[in-house]
Amino acid sequence: MTSTIHTGPITADDIAHLPEPAQRYLRLARVPGRPADVSFHATTHGFFRMHLKLAHVVPVRAEDVYENRHGRMHATALGLIPVADGEARS
Repeated sequence: MTSTIHTGPITADDIAHLPEPAQRYLRLARVPGRPADVSFHATTHGFFRMHLKLAHVVPVRAEDVYENRHGRMHATALGLIPVADGEARS
């Protein structure tokens, strides 16, 4: 299986298969007409919905990577205890 990099601007046809809320968000963000991103790095802060009484005070660090059709998620509580570790190929 091979993949190609989208080199032209994003079009309405490129986002037509997405759910309507996602299409609306991308249109409001003025994505159609802009060049496609070939990679990006994002950092976010938040919390996992966990069934632990102390879930909101236990720091969790997670890394979620998707590259070359291969995804991997790894998360640890307190930087020591694995709470998520999985990978898949699409």
